[in-house]
Amino acid sequence: MRFLFLFLFLNFHIPLIFSYKAIIFTFHDTGSHQGSLSKLFLKLASDGYNVTVFDTTSKSIPNYGPNIEIIDGRTNFIPRIKYNVSELVWKSFPDFTSLVRLYNIGDKYFQTLIEQKPEIVSKVLNDNYDIVILGDLFSTHGIFFAETLKATKNIPYILYGTTLQLHFVNSALGFGRHYLSRPSSDGDITKVFDLHSFWIRFDTFCSAFIEHFALSTAVDFVIPTLKSFGASNFDFVKFHSESSFFMSEAFDRLGLPLAEVTGFKGVGPNCPKVGKLSSSLEAFVNDPNSKGTIFIAFGSHAKWDIAPEYITKAFFEAFSNLTDYRFIFRIMVKLESFQNIFWSLNGPPKKRF
Repeated sequence: MRFLFLFLFLNFHIPLIFSYKAIIFTFHDTGSHQGSLSKLFLKLASDGYNVTVFDTTSKSIPNYGPNIEIIDGRTNFIPRIKYNVSELVWKSFPDFTSLVRLYNIGDKYFQTLIEQKPEIVSKVLNDNYDIVILGDLFSTHGIFFAETLKATKNIPYILYGTTLQLHFVNSALGFGRHYLSRPSSDGDITKVFDLHSFWIRFDTFCSAFIEHFALSTAVDFVIPTLKSFGASNFDFVKFHSESSFFMSEAFDRLGLPLAEVTGFKGVGPNCPKVGKLSSSLEAFVNDPNSKGTIFIAFGSHAKWDIAPEYITKAFFEAFSNLTDYRFIFRIMVKLESFQNIFWSLNGPPKKRF
């Protein structure tokens, strides 16, 4: 019996005491990046790990459940006040100029964090963690913490990327991806990505090359706060190459043949099982008078509260003209003025007529 008690103690008590502790950093946006990483840290917490989330964006501090601690890193810095975020999100393709602006947004937030909450900075640097998990895009304050904890306490950091993977990241980590492995994100979006075209290859190469150039030569302008408080010789490529691990949900290959390298492991798509629809939503979808249901969702990056009016109007004019169909529109703002049938997921779903 004593051996049984010892076995139970070792298997159930000690793992709770010595569970790994991770801290999470993401870009200071409107919550999109933290939401993207939430499935990772919620899984870690459910498996018994202790997780600390450095929250800079939530309107109210969330309760993610057991094993998750929140550090309130919110300041009065709001990106959309200093930058035309609507223009950035809705009217332009991301290119090296938007890349510079987004890293600069992260740096300006980091400056306000140091000025308004220096005690929070000290707390993070003095605490002990087993791993730092960092969103790979634009989290300048996260870069500072990851780099400093690595230098002072040898705490490893890993990078987690979601939709987009930058060209310089591919190069830094030796993934065997060349400049023509995916279409350029800037330029005329009506062009077909045809590698037989010299000018399309040239445009794609220039876009990727300028990305490297912009982040290496303009670093003093882009992230002055990080360079003042972190390493004065900070280098983006060096920082990424020294990460212990890199996870990414970015689209890979796009049908093009690419080299395989030993450090890269593709795991394929993740298609979780979907539960049953609610009775009201199922009745809406299976309306016998409908020719079909169209689902529209742009992800959390698309902020409809700052969308230009002509874009919002275009969608709902299209809905009004397709009366034989039903629409499920994932949109996080109130749209009381629209009379077309749709489902609003801003709170409990409500069918509108």
